[in-house]
Amino acid sequence: MDTQGIHAAILAVYKQVEKVRKERQHPTHRFRFTGHDDVTDALRDAFIEQGIIQEVSVAKFTRSELGHVACEVHVRWILVSDGSFVAVSMPGESMATTTRDGRVLTDDLQVGKAVSYAVKTAQLKTFML
Repeated sequence: MDTQGIHAAILAVYKQVEKVRKERQHPTHRFRFTGHDDVTDALRDAFIEQGIIQEVSVAKFTRSELGHVACEVHVRWILVSDGSFVAVSMPGESMATTTRDGRVLTDDLQVGKAVSYAVKTAQLKTFML
């Protein structure tokens, strides 16, 4: 398939969207990061203007006995006008919380966190943010 259309649209997004700053701070470890919503919000209007849609699917998923979630996420950006696309696969992970007495706490949000991490990383790297 000819990918010239989607590549031109991605270049237009490069020109339209500035880098996303690390304005959030982890409450415990104090490192700075950018959130999934920050990246998605930065790209949304440019995607609409350029006619790009994003598809996300989970190809593989595991949860360990200790509650660690790992998944392989496929992200595809499609140019609506001609159907050309670019696709990447990205790992996503989410750790369970361990209490001081050693109990492992898992929650229903872990899968969503792992997928969001993978999508955010794919967006940051593909769109050079």
